[in-house]
Amino acid sequence: MATTITPATLTVAIAENLTLGGVVYDNTTNKSITGITHIAKRIFEIPSNSSGFTTIATASTAGADTAFDSDNIKYVKITNLDGANAVIVTLSAASKSGAIEVPSLGSVCLFSKSVGGAASKAGISSVAALETIFVRNTSGAAVDVELTIALT
Repeated sequence: MATTITPATLTVAIAENLTLGGVVYDNTTNKSITGITHIAKRIFEIPSNSSGFTTIATASTAGADTAFDSDNIKYVKITNLDGANAVIVTLSAASKSGAIEVPSLGSVCLFSKSVGGAASKAGISSVAALETIFVRNTSGAAVDVELTIALT
């Protein structure tokens, strides 16, 4: 059966609005991503005081049934929907991982499928295709995290 989906353009706008000492420091950056044919959006409940990690996405060039095709990932957004607690988001690729704390109501956006990590306190000189996204909740209450992935 032929698809009826016509590739579309996803536009992501990041707006900063600040007036400090009477001076306006506003900026809006728009990023357009063409050729989007698939979008996935899901909300995950991350258990309280999670001693482990909750896997919210996997990617593979092999196209496994449960994995996103890493060759086609163009945009990833992870949003912490909790109003009080932070979560730790870990991105892994090529046997390395890196993490970032996402505060309450904060988001992390990726405009590339490529991520990297280091085993020591050093700069990262190479990246690889995203393989797994993990979330860790260290608070005493469950939190909701929203994942959005756009693919071509």
